[in-house]
Amino acid sequence: MKRSSGEWKDAAPIPCLLAFTLIFLAMATHYSAEARLFPVAVSCVMLGLLTLELASRPEWDWSRSLRKRLSPASASNLEPYPRRRQLAAMLWVAAGAMLFWAAGILLAVALYVFASMRFRGRRSYVASVSASAAATFGIWLLFSAVLKIELYRGILGGG
Repeated sequence: MKRSSGEWKDAAPIPCLLAFTLIFLAMATHYSAEARLFPVAVSCVMLGLLTLELASRPEWDWSRSLRKRLSPASASNLEPYPRRRQLAAMLWVAAGAMLFWAAGILLAVALYVFASMRFRGRRSYVASVSASAAATFGIWLLFSAVLKIELYRGILGGG
């Protein structure tokens, strides 16, 4: 967790996220009881996370203790990852999202797990293929076979 620098731009996302969460929660009250279950749960989790973020920002003893408990790395003097590595991680996630959109859930999971283990994690081909197959089969088993939910096939698959 990042400590407050005292600048407005450092704390600006918190009120924006709080406003968004409260609007999201208020809109959910107009849904049917079954439909509002997920938005209310997400809003409650978000409000809890925002509360922890606000509580851990000041430089008080209990805030430092909270930061140390929530993120032990915040007390260490580790250097942050270089910007290029951070950008590569964000692009990796964006590429994964595009893959899910274009190829569908099952193919995207198979390719994303394989590629992330092989190229980002530098695992062997056997481990990468095994984990990819297991993850894909697990998702198919849970959603298609057990829950009987049709998985998104992607734009290329006619979805």
